[in-house]
Amino acid sequence: MADVGSAPRALLDRYELREQVGSGGMGEVWLGWDRRLQRDVAVKLLLPQLSDEPSFRQRFGVEARAAAALDHPNVVAVYDIDEDHGSLFLVMERLPGPSLDRRLVDGPLPAEEVRRLAVDMLSGLHAAHEAHLVHRDIKPGNLIRSAGGRWKIGDFGVAKDLASAAQLTLVGVAVGTPAYLAPEQLEGRPATAATDLWAAGVVLREALTGQRPFDGADPISVAHAVRHTRLPPLSQLLPGVDPDLTGAVDRALAFDPAYRFATAGQMLAAVEGRTPAPAPVPVGVPPAGTPLPPAEGGPVVPPVAAPAPVGPPPADRQRSRWVPVLWGITAGGAVILGALLVALLIGAVMVGGGDDDPQGPAPPSTTAEPGPTAEPDGAGEPAEEAPGDLEPSTTGEGPSGPGGTGAQDDGDVGSGLGADTGGSTPDAVPDGPTIPLPSPWG
Repeated sequence: MADVGSAPRALLDRYELREQVGSGGMGEVWLGWDRRLQRDVAVKLLLPQLSDEPSFRQRFGVEARAAAALDHPNVVAVYDIDEDHGSLFLVMERLPGPSLDRRLVDGPLPAEEVRRLAVDMLSGLHAAHEAHLVHRDIKPGNLIRSAGGRWKIGDFGVAKDLASAAQLTLVGVAVGTPAYLAPEQLEGRPATAATDLWAAGVVLREALTGQRPFDGADPISVAHAVRHTRLPPLSQLLPGVDPDLTGAVDRALAFDPAYRFATAGQMLAAVEGRTPAPAPVPVGVPPAGTPLPPAEGGPVVPPVAAPAPVGPPPADRQRSRWVPVLWGITAGGAVILGALLVALLIGAVMVGGGDDDPQGPAPPSTTAEPGPTAEPDGAGEPAEEAPGDLEPSTTGEGPSGPGGTGAQDDGDVGSGLGADTGGSTPDAVPDGPTIPLPSPWG
């Protein structure tokens, strides 16, 4: 079996490997040339030990073929999947770039450019979700600009499967890019279309402000930030930006998936102003004692009753059992978790057994530990209250949005998608570790 490092200069005597532009724990990324079709390509050559896993080979083939069948101008095209000397490889559309993470090094994007990014990204996600494909790793490094200026989504699902096949020691831990993972993913719950929309909201907020909404020195602190950070509404931070755009981004970042948009098409319609502006949804931390909704079975965004006006929670409401999966990585995470649980118990005793004051003001800080102050699911800024008539999104679609006249060669490379079959709503896809290949663009 050939070593990846000593890979032949031409795979199957067809795909020339001209320049290595990235490498990592899963394999190598090459700029290549298709001798048969006389065109530039990008090639991902996987490590032999991954190719040796029978279960991985089977699923990798299914998902790569599903990705290849997804023909959309805002998704990086997959041309071929094969193996050479025992190593699996993917052949994909080659794009000049840059990727969004490289673009954001220079600071935030103009609002109109962020709007175009939103339209392109949501158009690609809508097409993928309609095909029952969930990306699971939307982030700036997986958004690449084409020569014609169109943004494309790359790396559909393959990073997750590669990490699983590598038999990492952190089994079941949601690692990879925690700054863009939805709260339910950090709990180890299945990824759905709603988790993709959360990640899209994080990306768009970062593009508008130039800063990650959730950040930290390590994965544990990032996971803590996702759980406890209160994000001020973008309309307060950027009052001059189109409220259709800022309102859509804020709604995508609702903590409870049921309060996000039901589909990428619905969010796209909101960004483009084709639907009434969404009601304000406080962004970030949920109220104390608010468990995430069950993820097993049912639609991606389950219908739920409209939330009651702001007030004390029911006496029998359980305290949140949210335990970030990432905190199980180290003993330090267990110590932190234990300290938080002790603080929670002490706080409950000091409050007096759960008699919360409905008129009590929320803390003025921008971050907050779980406490007795009642807020609607997805609550964020203490100074704002979610309207009592706000209902979670359960229906509605939009078109896949504008796109160019075909795929254009662009910067990064994309790869296979995590496929599921089912009804018109994308089925939940079991989540797991995600370790993306490094971007070949720096």
